[in-house]
Amino acid sequence: MTPARSSPVLTGWRGLVAVLLLWAFFAQTVTGLVAQSPTVDEQAHLMRGYLYLKLGAPVFKIGHPILADTLAAVPLWALTNLDIPTDPAAFQSNDWGDYSDRFVWRPGVNVELVFLLSRLTVVAIGMAFAALVFRWASRVWGMGAGLVALALFVFDPTIVAHSELVTHDVPVGFFYFAATYGLWRYLETRRARDLILTGVVFGLAQGSKFSALLLIPLMIIMVGLWPFLRGSGMTGRLRWPKDRALGLLAIFAIGGLTLWALYRFDVRPLPGSSLPVPAASYFEDLLWEVRYFYHERYFFLWGQYSTTGWWYYFPVAFVLKTPLPAMLLIGAAFMGLRKSPWPRLMALLLPSSAYLFSTLVSPLDIGYRYFIPALPYLYVLAGHLAASARRHWRWALAGALAW
Repeated sequence: MTPARSSPVLTGWRGLVAVLLLWAFFAQTVTGLVAQSPTVDEQAHLMRGYLYLKLGAPVFKIGHPILADTLAAVPLWALTNLDIPTDPAAFQSNDWGDYSDRFVWRPGVNVELVFLLSRLTVVAIGMAFAALVFRWASRVWGMGAGLVALALFVFDPTIVAHSELVTHDVPVGFFYFAATYGLWRYLETRRARDLILTGVVFGLAQGSKFSALLLIPLMIIMVGLWPFLRGSGMTGRLRWPKDRALGLLAIFAIGGLTLWALYRFDVRPLPGSSLPVPAASYFEDLLWEVRYFYHERYFFLWGQYSTTGWWYYFPVAFVLKTPLPAMLLIGAAFMGLRKSPWPRLMALLLPSSAYLFSTLVSPLDIGYRYFIPALPYLYVLAGHLAASARRHWRWALAGALAW
């Protein structure tokens, strides 16, 4: 297998272009967030995160882990001193919708400042996301590939739009992507540093959104397939890579400890049980989310309403919402990937395919934003064109990017 390239260094004109692309992402998101009025979800998320920082425990259960809400509320907690409306009845009944209205929309609260500060946190996560997309593509196929992947990422309208809102989609997309990148690095290098960082990021992903639970079977599959893709896994019988399997267990253990730390090492029984569990609030929200799945909901696609959704909702949304040149570059990249080393392709194709499959079977057809975690893998794959295209085709590649 061809070894991964060394870490990209931002020098020369390529480094300048990378920095300019990151600034372009920042400019788009910041100009958007100051013009965008608050959305229906944001006030609940930032309220919940602020209460967690002030009170030290999750107050409301809204079907999401605590990390993304808390990160968004850190600037509010550090730079402001908002009063917390006292309402034991709302806390007891879990009436977070009405409480979040009263938390934000009341006299004395500078609403514009509240949303500016909280949204800037998501912008920072989006910037880190973009930088990691550039790094992965550059390590695999060179800085030219990194620039292609970065350009596709920073001008993706869905990613830009949701990098300026206090929601969970960009944070979970970033940590999901970072966890799979870290696992790929660990499988390549077998360094303890990569193992520890992967475990921490895996835990942060679990603390961002419950869709990150998909990482558990995904990582098991990646570790199981790794020796066969490298041509060393079949010697007359099936062999499990014991050292890497133990490393994966360590990643899960570190991730579990990280998740527990996000909940301040809380240990208590779940409602209706006497058995104490760590991070009980995490599991309470998970149970809330499971019950939410059984509520009747209405979905919309192509002028039609449905209570069950459509399996093709996200593929249709991908075609309608992805810029045409991006789709052309992704398609061209797939046609030229046959000669690429399988471990590299697996590390990109498996996470994106797993997330795509999860959207096909998910009953929550309520927004294309749920597909964000799958997009960066496609853009890294598209970066392969920069490394494989012949000289006269590179002008076509540059034209597509400009388009």
